[in-house]
Amino acid sequence: MVFGFIYIDQAGTTIMKKFIYILIWLSLTNITHGAEGNGETLLQDCQSNVRMLDQGEAYEGSMYPVIKCAMFITGVRKTIAVAQELDGEGIDFFERIKCVPKITTGQISRLVVQYLKKHPEELHESDISQVIMALMVAFPCK
Repeated sequence: MVFGFIYIDQAGTTIMKKFIYILIWLSLTNITHGAEGNGETLLQDCQSNVRMLDQGEAYEGSMYPVIKCAMFITGVRKTIAVAQELDGEGIDFFERIKCVPKITTGQISRLVVQYLKKHPEELHESDISQVIMALMVAFPCK
């Protein structure tokens, strides 16, 4: 299915998932500035998502809340998976991520580019884990 500029296949993965997951993860950790979502907007967005899932091709509502909910939930799921993976390696994800100060999305983008250029051997690793590792390296706990 094609919704705007994002291609979503049967499994719900996207071509642009790296960019979207990073934005979702950043919003979850309050690193970005600006308005935060709340339960009311989450409910509205996810109700639209459920309606679209139930109605399929017959759905005639806006795709923005559908995609917003799906990507937000996917971002949460992927962040939990990365936290569990790091925990298995003896790294306390939640303790380490607390050391990251409030910085802008642009600053994080620069840190990620810098980290990935220094560690090309890790380019095959998951996108979210690479953002997290870039932040942990840039802001080690003291």
